[in-house]
Amino acid sequence: LSYVNDAQKYLKEKDYIRATAYFNKATALDPNSFIAHISLADTYYVLNNFPLALEEYEIALTHTISNNERKYIEERIEKLKVNK
Repeated sequence: LSYVNDAQKYLKEKDYIRATAYFNKATALDPNSFIAHISLADTYYVLNNFPLALEEYEIALTHTISNNERKYIEERIEKLKVNK
């Protein structure tokens, strides 16, 4: 969780490259971490790295907790697929 917290701090600072690095560390340590995958996907999305964003959204979708999270991810995936 420490990597996720650090990454979120970098996100707030708009240091997306460093945030990406920390979210990647978090997903490596805990491949089932929904928050790490969804946050990494959102970071890739902001960086216009749509293929990696799509990949992370699809992983996060397998770990969703609520219907709202599922809906958010499905909307993002649909948007990415339309913009391919």
